Amino acid sequence: MREMSTNEKNESNESAIIAFLFMGTAGLTGSAVTYAITELFNVHSSVIEAVIVIFMITFYMSIFYNAYKSILL
Repeated sequence: MREMSTNEKNESNESAIIAFLFMGTAGLTGSAVTYAITELFNVHSSVIEAVIVIFMITFYMSIFYNAYKSILL
């Protein structure tokens, strides 16, 4: 197995930190939008709310992941 140089390790650490921040931002943004949607339409069913949460977080994570990929490339 090849040993990584210091520069490669730093780039790897920076990429991991950026990915973590993007995923965290996507989760928070998705949750905030989901809360706004459920309040706007007065949704109180936990099943419907869970579906909206899963969809919105997945949607925002895909947006932020594509932005993250474009930054690295």
